Parts: sequence; structure tokens; C-alpha cells
Amino acid sequence: MTVLTSFAFNTAVAERHGLVKPLLKGTKLQDADVNSREVKWAVYYELKGRLDLDYSLQTGNLTLYYEDPDPATAQRVLSYYLSDLRAAAFIDKKI
Repeated sequence: MTVLTSFAFNTAVAERHGLVKPLLKGTKLQDADVNSREVKWAVYYELKGRLDLDYSLQTGNLTLYYEDPDPATAQRVLSYYLSDLRAAAFIDKKI
């Protein structure tokens, strides 16, 4: 759960999958340099507000929720989180 809520992981997901501009659309940062510190923090807080996690101690299941006005976008973004989390876990095991 710590990885999923971290600044580094969230900004990497957004950058890797082209989510920066769509997340900032309609804000004062929509035309800012995507590599700026201010943009990265804005993206992080936007994702943090949309992503929710639930871990069950009884079952060991981790459930992810992502809120978006468009259900297809929410499903797509969740798939990005899952694939990037799996990739991160694979890299950690190889080290």
C-alpha cells in the first residue's frame, strides 16, 4: 500500500501512461512544463484524491478504487496501476 500511495510511483504512472495533461486539463497548470516540480505535485495530489485503497486483514486482499467521471477511463487507469505495480514487484524480486 505504501508503494501505491507514494509520490514517485504515482507520478511515474501518470508520466508513463500520458495522464499528466488530462489530469491537469482546466487548471492553471494545463500548459505548464510536465517536468516541473509544481506539475508533478499537482498530478500527485490529483491522483491521491482519486485513488482509494482497502486492505482486508482477514483475506489479505487489496482492493483499489479509482474515481473518474468516465467509467472507461477509471478502468483504464486502474489497469495502469496494476500493471505498473506488478512490474515493480517483479523488479524487486530480481534484485
